[in-house]
Amino acid sequence: MIATHALALDEIMVTNNTREFERVQGLRSENRSEAGSSIKSIHSSIIKKQADSAFRISSSKPSIEELTAKMSYKEKEFRLINLPFYLINQLERFTRQL
Repeated sequence: MIATHALALDEIMVTNNTREFERVQGLRSENRSEAGSSIKSIHSSIIKKQADSAFRISSSKPSIEELTAKMSYKEKEFRLINLPFYLINQLERFTRQL
């Protein structure tokens, strides 16, 4: 279900478990657990789409971070919503509330 959302939105899946999603054809993913990882794909998408927010699905606690996407000489402030796996079925509700 998570991969389907990413494919439907033409987004990059940021995960700590890229191996799980390797079998999904056409899905682009970034490994967040690598040392020094800076969620570059989220930064790239935020700047490209001029988005105000992004979701990160993981096993961590729910939280909201105010961040600045940086790419080349461009910057864009955005809100990163960290959503745990057990709330994935509520993703559509959360996106409507933004």
